[in-house]
Amino acid sequence: MKFYDLRINPEKLDEDNVESFLDTLKHLGFHGVSIYNPNNRHGELLKLFKKKSEEREIDYVRRLDIIPKTKGELNKWLAKNRYKFEIIAVNPKNLEVARRAAEDERVDIIYFDDFEGLFDYIQARIMSRKEKVLEICVKKLLSSVHRPPALYKYYKILSIAGMYKLKIVAVSGATTLYDLRSPRDLCSTLNILGHKDDNYSCVRKIPSEIIEENRFKLSKTFVLPGVIIEGKEDTKKIPSLQDNWPLLDKGKNRKNT
Repeated sequence: MKFYDLRINPEKLDEDNVESFLDTLKHLGFHGVSIYNPNNRHGELLKLFKKKSEEREIDYVRRLDIIPKTKGELNKWLAKNRYKFEIIAVNPKNLEVARRAAEDERVDIIYFDDFEGLFDYIQARIMSRKEKVLEICVKKLLSSVHRPPALYKYYKILSIAGMYKLKIVAVSGATTLYDLRSPRDLCSTLNILGHKDDNYSCVRKIPSEIIEENRFKLSKTFVLPGVIIEGKEDTKKIPSLQDNWPLLDKGKNRKNT
């Protein structure tokens, strides 16, 4: 099973910095990586990262971070980009968007950087019912160590997540090489606050499940929910995935999207 850091955020995406990040990630034991990509800000620059990742046999995962102010804005980004990215992550800024993101089948991951108070029992219950993954940024968490009220927010988040058995991914959120952490360190940081993960699922099993599922949905084998093309890929590996993907018209909004 591969280890993934699903969110790094390099200060610069020039060739030297990209290579340094990838070499360090590989040295730390990671097999795959995603870049923080708010509202597709990086665009063409991600091609360089993808190329350098392939040269090092690191699995580059296409990610889009949506930071919407309204439900309409969220829906617009989802309708336009769901078929272009392997991971869709949402950082809601208000309660209305947080609830909608939890309900929408096109969203994979939700995180609450700088808006931790939006994650409450109701949000956790909806996310659990809709099988959404909660992402915790270790860089943000560690910056709270000397601020007890802020650190308590993360303790509360992980406690509520545990009550509803939410799936959690731990990411470094690294902006510099010194922010990178090994897979074990990412999981151990959450363990300190009560999240038990002896199998490193937060950097291994859960990221792999998201990626495998969405790559299947983006493949030529998958046509529509309930419709697949037999023989092109081994669909036995991922049973019933076609039942979990919403039917969308490109460029058009549909009910419940």
